[in-house]
Amino acid sequence: MSPWVILVLLCLSTHRITHLITRDAFPPVRFVREAIERRLGDEHWLAYLTQCDWCASVYVAAGLTTSLALFVSRVEHTSWWSWPVWVLFGLTASTVTGLIAQREPD
Repeated sequence: MSPWVILVLLCLSTHRITHLITRDAFPPVRFVREAIERRLGDEHWLAYLTQCDWCASVYVAAGLTTSLALFVSRVEHTSWWSWPVWVLFGLTASTVTGLIAQREPD
């Protein structure tokens, strides 16, 4: 698969999962998010993480990028799939997610 396709899919997936964590009203996710915020207060780092798209996207991108890198390393044996490329992909996915989130209505 093309690296560009992988990057675009990684960015879109990171955005979607981050949005699910921080904003969606899907009952099971909203329940957990609100329970964390009630129990820990808004100032706790974990509660803040459930509210901040930029912050959550870093962790989501790291998880997705790591999973994808492990999968691709088993399937494709090309020389350019090295860890610096994956770090850049993850940081790009997080940045794109933050930029999209800034333009979304609350």
